[in-house]
Amino acid sequence: MAIDLLTQFNLLALVIIIFIASLISLRLGLSVAIIEIVLGAVFGNLGFLQVTDWMTLVEIICIRASGSVHVFHRSR
Repeated sequence: MAIDLLTQFNLLALVIIIFIASLISLRLGLSVAIIEIVLGAVFGNLGFLQVTDWMTLVEIICIRASGSVHVFHRSR
């Protein structure tokens, strides 16, 4: 199974973001998750990350598992 270049670049970018977030969290003493969210938003808005199918799937699973946000509305 071949992985396309966009997916490889996204995975590399995510690994770099996670590594940078862990270094910043160690230095500042903050939670890694908070720094990952901030860095993900920054890198995403700068255009370094492109939304792929697996990211959309993870987003839908997380939102639906939380139960607090309803994305899909069923018509009655």
